[in-house]
Amino acid sequence: MNDHAFSALTEPPTRARARIEKLADGRRGDKVLFVVDQLRADILARRLPPAARLIEGRLTARFAVSRGPVREALARLHSEGLVELVVNRGAFVRQLTAQDVADLFEVRAELESLAAKRAARAAGQARRGALSPLHQALQSADQPNSSRELLAQNERFHAAIFALAGNRSLDALRRPMHLSFVAQIGPIFSDAQIRLLERDHAAISRAILEGDEVDAAEAMRSHVQKAAAVALASMGGQTAKGH
Repeated sequence: MNDHAFSALTEPPTRARARIEKLADGRRGDKVLFVVDQLRADILARRLPPAARLIEGRLTARFAVSRGPVREALARLHSEGLVELVVNRGAFVRQLTAQDVADLFEVRAELESLAAKRAARAAGQARRGALSPLHQALQSADQPNSSRELLAQNERFHAAIFALAGNRSLDALRRPMHLSFVAQIGPIFSDAQIRLLERDHAAISRAILEGDEVDAAEAMRSHVQKAAAVALASMGGQTAKGH
């Protein structure tokens, strides 16, 4: 996620309005980026919940732009997996079914295990040691209290492994899955479930720090598959779309 998206997550309405006014006479690309950032932030924060309808007319009024930038923004969010474009019905915040979640976790298990394997292969103990602070944080008794903080810690851990893996193509494939996880899958887990799953991180960290590619990949795959089972059980076998 780019810096604009991060800032939009907590941007006060007055500041957002100021940015809209500043963009009023700006370039089309700037307007599209602004709308993308604001809608993405709303979806990730669940201010726009799954299945919410995104009406072009209301969005043009909200952002003080024409329909062109709104449509392009919706198309970009569709490519990120956050928005569905339904023929003759319009745009909706994507709502994942149980099958969608199962499919995402199946792919994520392979990508994450490959990232862990490559991270363990990273040249030199010093480079792999970049994971040490996160590994130590996982052992700390001073753990986050809220689900949001726990999920943020989880994301930092997984992102660090992908960074250590050093494969841009692999990281690019992870991005849409990460956004779907933040928007919809993450909230499925309870605090207790997140804490239980995070126990796996210590074994993954040890394998990577020791340069054990096989153990790192296996530990990561097992971890993701376990998370998938918990998520699907929590969803209770949901299969129908929300619209």
